[in-house]
Parts: sequence; structure tokens; C-alpha cells
Amino acid sequence: MQYQNITLSIPKELLRKIKHIAIEKQMSISALLTKTLEEIA
Repeated sequence: MQYQNITLSIPKELLRKIKHIAIEKQMSISALLTKTLEEIA
């Protein structure tokens, strides 16, 4: 699988929450978002 970098603009408070979720799941933010987007798609 090839990867493409993207830039996201999200509210700081949302990013803070995402960081905490990623830490709890022992994942990077990138891995967490990829997994979540794969589930949606």
C-alpha cells in the first residue's frame, strides 16, 4: 500500500482529544486516523 501525506486543519481541542485516544490505544495519530477512515470507507 502506498501512502500520501495530507494536511488537516482541525480545532486544537479536537486534536488534544485525538492525541489522548491515540495514546490510550498505543497508536500514532496517523495510524488512528487511518484506521478510522478505513472503517468509514
